[in-house]
Parts: sequence; structure tokens; C-alpha cells
Amino acid sequence: MAAPTRAGETDVVLDRYLELIGRLRAAPPEPAAFGATVVRQVATVLRVARVGWWRMRHHPEAGLALEAGWWDGQAQPLGTESFLPRHTFPRYFEALDLGLPIRAVDATTDPRTNEFLDIYLKPKGIGAMLDAPVLRGGVVTGVVCVEHVGGARDWADDETQFLNSLAGLLAQRDAERESESTFERLKESEQRFRELFDSSPDLLQSSDPGGRLQYVNHTWRRTLGYSDPEVERLTVWGLVLPEQRTRLQDLYTQVFAGRTLPNVRFDFLARDGHRVPVEGGFVPVLRGMRVVGCHAFLRAVAPTVEAPVASASDCSVLWLCLDSLPEALLVVDGSFELRFVNQAANRLLGVQAGSHNLRDVADPLSFQRIAAAATAGGSRELAACRLRHADGSYPPADVALSSTLAAEGGRLTTVRFTGARTPSP
Repeated sequence: MAAPTRAGETDVVLDRYLELIGRLRAAPPEPAAFGATVVRQVATVLRVARVGWWRMRHHPEAGLALEAGWWDGQAQPLGTESFLPRHTFPRYFEALDLGLPIRAVDATTDPRTNEFLDIYLKPKGIGAMLDAPVLRGGVVTGVVCVEHVGGARDWADDETQFLNSLAGLLAQRDAERESESTFERLKESEQRFRELFDSSPDLLQSSDPGGRLQYVNHTWRRTLGYSDPEVERLTVWGLVLPEQRTRLQDLYTQVFAGRTLPNVRFDFLARDGHRVPVEGGFVPVLRGMRVVGCHAFLRAVAPTVEAPVASASDCSVLWLCLDSLPEALLVVDGSFELRFVNQAANRLLGVQAGSHNLRDVADPLSFQRIAAAATAGGSRELAACRLRHADGSYPPADVALSSTLAAEGGRLTTVRFTGARTPSP
């Protein structure tokens, strides 16, 4: 067996590894160019003819899809070898799922890799393989595969460590790119919501626990007549008639205890002093398990006031916003029948309100935990709950994240799968 990293060469491999890190940091951000840089540099450091970077894919078929390849001194275009189905190579995928490097000194006899013997190893003259899984949150999301053309090869410890460290760097880069993408989506979503709120015929306001106004929409400002600088100095207590302030304080106490209050009526004071009766709903703003603010969705009802067009229901704007959220949101009744499914949940799980039960989308253990939390009442966060599509298939594991439950006397439970990434419509 050939051992290409001999005594005294460890420092050379480490130096090349540090050089590789610098090159990757400076690599073009475009996925194709970055991938080509990765495989080319790995081939140079480990002195091999073939390197492939593969990503795990779950739909429409489970397996590995080629991200970038370096075959015999040149970049590999995507072609017939670009996908490895899981069902065709079960032993290899079982070994990969362990999350440990596959160090196949003789790939033709190693049970983890000899499934490739007739269709790949022999035709390409490959004698040894060194594969390092790319892990995120303990889940395999890809693999870097190094292939030695020739006979068996006894991979050195520092070569294995080098490839394993590189896989960690790729996982970190994916996480950073996803965070950047999520931040951009949140900014775009915030802008869309602001445009939606400003164009609403309802009076919308958001306030902090002290009652200070943090946001009001265009209809609110037009109806009550306050300028932006004046809004910055206002509190909700100064908006209502003096005799209604105690009742408003009681209402805020209930909202900040986690309750949603529909069909509430107050009299606001416009800037010129005239009374503007309003009615609508007050909704708590949750951050984790804490209530950090209060949203109000109101409409002016006084006939003497030029009122905007009334909504179809007190919380019509609220439901429209919930339907547009990028996170999957379900509302179920006491029998766990789906009463509301927003667009993100429909794309992720393939279910519709009135046609499915929570049992259709949660595995038995997750359903038991959600049911127990709903029965106990109150609001709480659960650890990872496993979701599945209505057709029985499971989305990628990293979409099954935390669930926020809000139970009201066992009647309605809201299940909000925070952070669940959904496909674009």
C-alpha cells in the first residue's frame, strides 16, 4: 500500500491546508466558481486525480447531487454521473449517515464502497476513497469525496483530518450564506408588510409594554391627524378619553398575559380634539415565550368621521398577514382538525384547512407532545417536532424546528413552526 504522506510531510499538508483556507476565503461568491476552487485545491493538496463535492437531495428522489467535480485535471461538467440515488447504494449511504469519515484503503473490497465496483471503480481505475461528510446540526447535508486512481492507498491521519476540517468549513459557509439569505428575505418581507399595512383601510398601531407607539399606518395618521413627530411622543394612554384609561390598562394587562382580544371598542382623541370611536382586535406580539408588544387592528365607526371602508371582519388584516408569513402556521381545533393553514404551511406540508388533521403532518411522538401541551393550555415552545408531507414523505430534517403553542381553554391551538424553510411558490 502506498502512503503518500510520509514522515516529515505532515507540516507540508498542514501548510497547504492553511493556504487552502485563505484561497477559499478569497474565492468568488458564486456557487459554481467557489465549488470549482474547492475541488481543484483539494486535488492539489492531497495529490489525487479525482475530487467531488456532493450535496444531499431529498426531492424528488433521495440521494447525492454533484455540486462540483475535478476529474483528471479539469472541472467536471454536470452530466450522467451527477446523481447517486440512495436506494442504489444503501451500504454507502448507511455509512455516510453515521457522520464519520469513510476511509476506504481498498475501495474495491471495503463493504462501504464496493457497491461502486462494476459501474464506477473499475471503469475509472479507482483503488481507494476518502470521503468526509458535511454536517449541519448533526445531519449530513453533503460529502467531499476524494478518489485515488491506482491501487490501494493507506490514507494518513493528517489527510483524513484535513478533509474532515474542510467539510466543516463548507458547512460553516453554507450556514453563513443561509443567514445572509434569511436576513435579506426578512428585510423584503418587512417592506412588503409595511406596504400592506400602509395601504390597509383599517387603523393599525403597534405599541411597547409601556404603551409607547412604535408604528402607525397611513390610515391611522390620516384619521386622527397626528404628524410623525407627534406620534413619536404619544402613548396609547393619551389617545383615549380620560374615563376610558383604566379600562385600556386592564385590556393591556390581559394582552401582555398572552390573550388576544377581539371586538374591543374605545374612543380615540384626534389631534383637533374631536372624538373618534374605534373598534377591533388587540393581539400580543410574542418573542419566544415573552410578550413584547401589542398590535391593534381597528376601524373608525363614527358616522361623523370620514371612516375607511370596513374590513370583512375585525381581524381581516391580521389573517391576511398570517397567511403571508414566511413561516409555516397551523390553527387546529379541540379535535386537532386544521382550521387555518397559511400559504407557507401549504407549500411545506401539502395540507388544507378543513381537509386534514394534525395527525396527518406530525409523526406520532411529535403529535403526542403537541397534544399534551395544548391540553395543558397557555403558550410555550417545544423542541424539534418532526413534520411530514401529507403524502407521507419527510422534508429535509432541518425544517423541523421549534413550535410555539397557544391554547385557549382547549378550544383552539396555534402551531407555529418557527424557522421552517419552505419552497418558493
